[in-house]
Amino acid sequence: MRTPLGVFLCLAWALAACGGDDDTADAADDGEPTSQVDDELAIEEEAQDEAPESASDDEASSGDPEGASPAGGFSLNGFRYCEILVTIDGDANESRTEVWGTPGVGQCDDDAWYALDPDAVLAQFGASSLHMNGPRHFTVDGFVETAAAPTEADPEAEVRDVGGISMRLLATVDEARSESIAYRPGLVRRTVTLAFNAGTEIYELTDPDGNTYVMQSYALIQDPNLKAEDLASLGDRLGLPEGWSFGARILEEDLQLGLTSEGAIVVQDDLENSYQRNVIGDPASCSAEPTVLTTTEGVDFVRTPDDCFAGLPDWPSAPHYVEIDGLRQAYVDEGPADGEVMLLLHGQPSWSYLYRHMIPVFVDAGYRVVAMDHLGMGRSDKPIDIGAYSYLGHGERVEAFIDALELTDINLFVQDWGSLIGLNVAGKNPDLFASITVGNGVLPVVPAGFEPYPPVENPDEVNDLESPFAFPDQQTPFYDDCELVVPPSADFFSDWMRYAMTGESFTAGAVVEALTWFDLTPEEEAAYDAPFPDRIYMAGPRVFPSLINELGGATAEAWAGLQAYDKPFLTLWGDNDPGSLGTCETQQQLIDNVPGAAGQPHDRLAEASHFLQDDQGTEIATRIVDWLGTR
Repeated sequence: MRTPLGVFLCLAWALAACGGDDDTADAADDGEPTSQVDDELAIEEEAQDEAPESASDDEASSGDPEGASPAGGFSLNGFRYCEILVTIDGDANESRTEVWGTPGVGQCDDDAWYALDPDAVLAQFGASSLHMNGPRHFTVDGFVETAAAPTEADPEAEVRDVGGISMRLLATVDEARSESIAYRPGLVRRTVTLAFNAGTEIYELTDPDGNTYVMQSYALIQDPNLKAEDLASLGDRLGLPEGWSFGARILEEDLQLGLTSEGAIVVQDDLENSYQRNVIGDPASCSAEPTVLTTTEGVDFVRTPDDCFAGLPDWPSAPHYVEIDGLRQAYVDEGPADGEVMLLLHGQPSWSYLYRHMIPVFVDAGYRVVAMDHLGMGRSDKPIDIGAYSYLGHGERVEAFIDALELTDINLFVQDWGSLIGLNVAGKNPDLFASITVGNGVLPVVPAGFEPYPPVENPDEVNDLESPFAFPDQQTPFYDDCELVVPPSADFFSDWMRYAMTGESFTAGAVVEALTWFDLTPEEEAAYDAPFPDRIYMAGPRVFPSLINELGGATAEAWAGLQAYDKPFLTLWGDNDPGSLGTCETQQQLIDNVPGAAGQPHDRLAEASHFLQDDQGTEIATRIVDWLGTR
């Protein structure tokens, strides 16, 4: 996990300064992390060879705007401050970014600010890069502390003289980025709520999903002559992406911008002005009441709010979407657009987050990596009726997805239900696939009309059931060579079907935790639960095991296609999977029946269970890259 950003929004140590005279007002703490947007931080090495024309004395003053403030009678609207972001390289190519600024310690003097020598600042901090993140002016009236800040700025923190300007260390971030963050929302960890008074003019960005972001500060970085009176017409100047809009309005009542459970969702425009998402009553809030939507064909569905996916560990991948039959199919798309395609299909109850350790290895090897979330899983739309899901329907959506993205010469990796679905698609469309790798998966041939297990009775009930996966967090060996030490009971899969469908305690994270060799961190377990903030979102994973009864007569054609597939075919198994998919017999069935499997470096990986991508993802991806390199 990255180090949380410091909370420096008029914290307790600075609250008194927020309500004082001009001198004490200058000590008000910083309410805006500006470009420190957690995972989207942009740190650019920026040299200011020529200082722009200084702002006027009136513009440089903090001012004393009229109107009562939630912070205690003094409005911060118009308050001026400056920041610098310095990136300091550490051991093992690790870097941290320190945020130093004037809030709480002094004024941002124009002459001193524009006289700063970037080389001298770099030398003073021993930094590799520098971003001059100011001057800025608050557009908020005040702040309301909503919880105890876990990473408050220390009132005893070091203050440095930087070219004649007093600056305090405000925050530290583990990672530096060089790309632009304009119109890319990100997380800032803080516990104070931005407050605006009735009668204040506010400036809002609206994204394509209808989320609104209210300006919290405007910047004099790209335009040193920007003034408060220019903000209402700012939309004429912004390079708004398609679907985004800008507007201004006068508040008729007080406004407070709520926080998510992780902090604030912040975005910048292309002039580096900063905005915070308004999540109070916002359908994009993870804690909001679910909104049921309906396709033109009458399918009721819910869409997991983006807020639920904020701050996931080791998951920088941005979502993409393609609409199929009125429902969004989500995917990540990393690496060069013209690279060989690597398509990754997950199973149940996971989502593309399962591939977080494999994606960077493939990208570094030059592949275009596409990891898709099945319908009802991950960021994909989620029909709320279990009848909206079917085995063949999942396969048809994969085919439509491949067609929509125009994917060809695909290198496929499948596991769990990703294999039952993906191998059915590959067997019927072998020309689309350049290679196939299977991990703990299968494509069974079931006679038409045969249902292997009794259907779950009363599927809409919610029952107090014990999980069938009563395994320790750190697994112990289940096998002696290829022999299961304790074979599963004959009713195991029926119990799993019933538990997934009706079990009150069924969660994705707990299942993935049980079926990994290594203990997941609480944050990783929560990441697997992120797509499902309420039971209404869980129809997809609830019904998935029961789709086994839909295989009858549905896979024979694809199995025949695989029996003729002579392109590279590899099996890599987690050797501690206690289910039927983990057995040596299941792996060997594929090796013996697919011609392309002959002579390939098949293996069973130690310290890997059913969700082997989580246990040994880097190792698996490295082996696949090396294997494909020998073609």
